[in-house]
Amino acid sequence: MVHYPKVSPEGKAIQITRAPHPILLPFVALLWASAPGASVTARERMLPAASAHLVIRLGGKPLRLFASDTDQAGASISHAVVGGVRDAAYEKDSSDPAPAVGVVFRPGAAGAFLGAPADRFAGCHTPLDAFWGGEVEQLRDALAETADLERRLCVVERALLRRLPRIRGVDPAIMQAVVLLDRQRPVGQVAAALDCSHRHFIARFSETIGLAPKRYARLARFGRVLRRLERRPETGWAELALAAGYADQAHFNRDFRSFAGISPGRYRALGGTGRHVLVR
Repeated sequence: MVHYPKVSPEGKAIQITRAPHPILLPFVALLWASAPGASVTARERMLPAASAHLVIRLGGKPLRLFASDTDQAGASISHAVVGGVRDAAYEKDSSDPAPAVGVVFRPGAAGAFLGAPADRFAGCHTPLDAFWGGEVEQLRDALAETADLERRLCVVERALLRRLPRIRGVDPAIMQAVVLLDRQRPVGQVAAALDCSHRHFIARFSETIGLAPKRYARLARFGRVLRRLERRPETGWAELALAAGYADQAHFNRDFRSFAGISPGRYRALGGTGRHVLVR
């Protein structure tokens, strides 16, 4: 499997990512593990994504989130959390770096592992033990027993594989809908392609993915912009807007503010990288 390490100035790996075991590929897009580095900011703005994720912190304080820019206290969630699909940015405490392991699910797949429809945990962060119970502490203990990042990926991968016999497959019609929406097909055409009424399609899609199809399509387009920016940070906004399928730059600016909570110019000024923006 291919690894994509981030290294410290001393050449030591501080984060690795890789694809999961082939059996997990229909459900899991990416696994990652990181070692703690020096804190460079007290808070970090996280931009929304169309996929749910799972993160397990192995030390330090529980994940702490802030309700707004002016919220100074924040709210502690847990050391192990599920982040549902969401269509708005949020800020988290980044002042206490800790080793962590994470899973990025494919759209609609997280609910199969958690035993709950995606719209039950969409738009929020939920303690993982709400779904996996006492298994979570056992998993954290097993992860903490090794400092090797690759072995930690194997530990969390085995935890996912153990759940495979108990999960149902993701609705293939909804997966087809995701592909069509990613190709910028209108929602009405997608519903017709699946031979569904418009209302039934929206309800079925929302339960599986955690977002209504039109909102998902907008968020997927925003994600394409962020990926292009990562590959070519110098790209002009007008070029990005056109390539992503926006009607014009004003349309692009409105969507960017809606999802990021900041303007494209502010994102670039803060040195945004992908979905991460260091704010303080």
